[in-house]
Amino acid sequence: MYLIYSPLEQFQINPILGFNLSWLDFLFTNSSLMLLGWLDFSFTNSSLAMILACSIFFFVTKFSMANSTIVPTPWQSVIEMGYEFIYYLIEEQIGTKGYKYFNFIFTLFMFILCCNLLGMIPYSFTATSHIVITFGLSISIFIGVTILGFVIHGFHFFNILVPAGVPGPLLLLIVPIEFISYLTRGFSLGIRLTANMFAGHTLLKIIATFA
Repeated sequence: MYLIYSPLEQFQINPILGFNLSWLDFLFTNSSLMLLGWLDFSFTNSSLAMILACSIFFFVTKFSMANSTIVPTPWQSVIEMGYEFIYYLIEEQIGTKGYKYFNFIFTLFMFILCCNLLGMIPYSFTATSHIVITFGLSISIFIGVTILGFVIHGFHFFNILVPAGVPGPLLLLIVPIEFISYLTRGFSLGIRLTANMFAGHTLLKIIATFA
């Protein structure tokens, strides 16, 4: 008898170490902790996948660059290619002033990459297939970029809402559209990554089942 599993089971979050607080325990003892009862602090397979992704990247980088040479080894070449890719990407998009953010962008890129690659292993878990992870990353970065824009440029940061060469009468229409477009970036980037990972892994599961 063949068992047919749903291709969506791979996205189910399961607790590994359960830890939650029941608000009934604090109902008559400490009313200030009642709201904690609605929180679940369990260690799940999603948490494990993210820890594994960070650990794999850390140890691979440490191992590859421990005895770096002028003529790179295969593993050293992989790390250097990732380094150069992010370096030239920042140079093209931001310029030399963006080098100060290299560490953050490189770490973020490698974290997402390792999570995606880890999810390709059978019976593993893809943390980036859940919107709570990708949306948390995108909205926090969006808020940080907006604050940084006002700190550096002040109120001139609003100039990004005014495209160059637009006639004055059209600004009443263009500015609200650009404002809405800017606000949706914080949502669209997270949703796009989740949708790509969810759809891609579901398709792979279906194809593998047929095979």
